[in-house]
Amino acid sequence: SVPGTNFPTDSAASGSDTGGPSDGSSDTAGGDVTDTDSAGDTDSPPGVTTTPFDPNSLNAMQTDKTPLEVNALVPQDFTDDKGVHYTLKAGSVQPCVQTDMSSNMQDILTSNSCSKEIAAAYVDDSGQYLVSVKVLPLPDEHTATTVYNDLAQQSTADFGIWCPESGPGSTACQGDYQSATIKQYREQQHRYIVLSVALAVNHSQSTDITPWLDAAAKKAVDGCGPANWSGNQ
Repeated sequence: SVPGTNFPTDSAASGSDTGGPSDGSSDTAGGDVTDTDSAGDTDSPPGVTTTPFDPNSLNAMQTDKTPLEVNALVPQDFTDDKGVHYTLKAGSVQPCVQTDMSSNMQDILTSNSCSKEIAAAYVDDSGQYLVSVKVLPLPDEHTATTVYNDLAQQSTADFGIWCPESGPGSTACQGDYQSATIKQYREQQHRYIVLSVALAVNHSQSTDITPWLDAAAKKAVDGCGPANWSGNQ
């Protein structure tokens, strides 16, 4: 997945304001133009209570107001492009560097000052597939770009996985999950890196499930991140 912000452009900038009448008539009439509204009209413009969201605020931790919370950075559920529905089963704030990550992954995150992450686990309605998501806030957009590019240069990098403690999907973290057929995606969103890993809970090595894992992992990185928070919309 190529880096992308996944944020809408400022819709206010897309409107056209010609600044004059559209029928070509002059707007410079003399003082005989009368105001049809009565002088005693008490209507007033609505008060502006909030400043429009500026996506550039997400480029640095000093200006980013997104809370480091599960509900802010990952949705409660998603449906991938194959129509498979996944529900959030577990999520928490965790240290950014996890012991089940590959050493090159640990080195990249440590050297780029990644301290905390949101770790989340999604399971499909059948309970057979797990999608693990990590949302990594970096100090600024430049650092996130560095992490993204460093990961792109690795022939392999294990992001590690996060699982529910019990119930559907919990057994995916038991045993050698690295032996399973896995699809991983990474995406940069401003100062954030979003990572996803999809696999069968029973660690199936079948290549037949690859398209389904691919669809799930891709949808997860697209749907998670700072755009999920209502304050950033």
